[in-house]
Amino acid sequence: MDEFIFGPTASDALRILEHRVLNLGLQHADRRQPRRPGPNDAVTIRVVAGSGTRVDCVTCYYTFDGSKPAGSRGRATNGQAIDLQRVETCWDSLTWGYQKHWEAAIPTAPEGTLVRYIISGWQDAGEEELFADWPDTRRSINHAVMAHFNGAPWEETLYSHPSGLTVFSYRVGHDTPPEWARDTLMYHLVVDRFYPGDGRGWHQTTDPGQPMGGTLDGVADKIGYLADLGIDSLWLSPVFESPSYHGYNVTDYYRVADRLGGGAALRRLVDEAHRRGIRVILDLVCNHVSDQHPLFVNARGSRSSPYRDWFYFRDDLPHGYLTFFDVAAMPEINLGHPGARAMMLD
Repeated sequence: MDEFIFGPTASDALRILEHRVLNLGLQHADRRQPRRPGPNDAVTIRVVAGSGTRVDCVTCYYTFDGSKPAGSRGRATNGQAIDLQRVETCWDSLTWGYQKHWEAAIPTAPEGTLVRYIISGWQDAGEEELFADWPDTRRSINHAVMAHFNGAPWEETLYSHPSGLTVFSYRVGHDTPPEWARDTLMYHLVVDRFYPGDGRGWHQTTDPGQPMGGTLDGVADKIGYLADLGIDSLWLSPVFESPSYHGYNVTDYYRVADRLGGGAALRRLVDEAHRRGIRVILDLVCNHVSDQHPLFVNARGSRSSPYRDWFYFRDDLPHGYLTFFDVAAMPEINLGHPGARAMMLD
């Protein structure tokens, strides 16, 4: 069965393309060990300077107080600075050049500390300073994939992070999964496609781009069937208000979609699941919203909107703003903005 796989690894050509993008510029890509440090652990970070990227020095600027680190050419203006050492040089055939690997260890920090850091590299004789991750890998991969599908040169899709740099972070001692998740048997379902509910029929079953009528009551009506499968956790597709059947472009995070049955139906499902020892997990989309979300509509309508900086508006982008995988209906949220971040955390 020849089915389309969504994403940057859908084919051999795209997997090679992803590798090439991930190995250009100065890339950290969260390469750090240990992944979940305790209060007695120094954290080793690694940066890769891709082929064609020349740097003589690499420095990490970090803070332990939650503030944004800052610095330039080895001197910290907020927080502390630590130099990285070159530890390895290796050949990469797909980018046809040598990669240089740099490492340093961020010192230990007390339990609960939020460590934030940025990384930069530069040449002794040059003026340009590169901040990892550059090019902005995730977005560049998304746009490179779309260029590939459209037959355009993928190199033209590379661009730096709209805010100029990427701030990395980890929390000491708290970034651990819950114990129950280690051995859980999880069942994921798209609510609209599962079951309309006892006594109800499907709206339609021929157009996969339109709602078909599945509801939260329908999931609750089938909870016995799900329990008989032996599952102990149930992962639902997004249940919040959204103009799409799948719900991944949200217009209201505080309201369960009426077409799925609303808040009462979600409460019934949770109660029925808990009665059988089944946990319910809600899919929360934090990367982007719907282009019909009131805040985005406001931001798009005026350059002076107080929400303008909550998104990435750029005239050189195909839709005029940054999106998830070039989908115009899914504008990305600038979670680097305090207001946007507070909204999503709330």
